[in-house]
Amino acid sequence: MQIDLLDQSRKGIAHAQSATTSFAASVDQLHALRRKQLDTAFDADVREQPAIDADWVIEHRRAYAAALEAMAQQQLSDRQAADTAQRNLDAIDQALEQIRTLQSVPLTWFGSNK
Repeated sequence: MQIDLLDQSRKGIAHAQSATTSFAASVDQLHALRRKQLDTAFDADVREQPAIDADWVIEHRRAYAAALEAMAQQQLSDRQAADTAQRNLDAIDQALEQIRTLQSVPLTWFGSNK
């Protein structure tokens, strides 16, 4: 019964790992969409300017670069969180497998050594 419970627990971990992978892919898609939106907004801002001078370009380039940096930092943070979650699930699965291995050792082996 304990081994069955451990097997079910490992199946639950496998489902959680799959969900974590799917979530990480969704987050990557969200970051790509946000980047596309930023690019579109910047392009629209440039097109709306009747005359563009050097100061305008420099100011807006700095703002665009700052936005890109913030987005990159957030994406890195999200990836690190997803990697940490995956490593934690892997460690739990390994621990459950070790417990399962220990549980499968017949108790009579210990009794016969007395």
